[in-house]
Amino acid sequence: MKALVVGMGKSGKSAVKLLEKKGYKVFTYDDKNPSKVPEDPDIVVKSPGVPREHPLISRFLKKGVKVVGEVELAYTFAKGTVVAITGTNGKSTTTAMVYHTLKH
Repeated sequence: MKALVVGMGKSGKSAVKLLEKKGYKVFTYDDKNPSKVPEDPDIVVKSPGVPREHPLISRFLKKGVKVVGEVELAYTFAKGTVVAITGTNGKSTTTAMVYHTLKH
């Protein structure tokens, strides 16, 4: 199976490691260092900083290729219970509250 990771910051590099560990042939793309991408990946993983309107992402969405974010990718392979906290404001406070609630 082939995967394309778009955005090669820290989390993109971690996505590559996870996908390779799961047996994918991984291709990478970053606007700062463009490279050739496969025409037929089984999955495209986009970093948070890459908008869905990015030409490369749009191209694969139109083709019907599954496009996921890095969090969704990680969740796919996670074992156990997952608590996800997202949003613009208040994540640290909410995370601390959840931690204390689960600890006690």
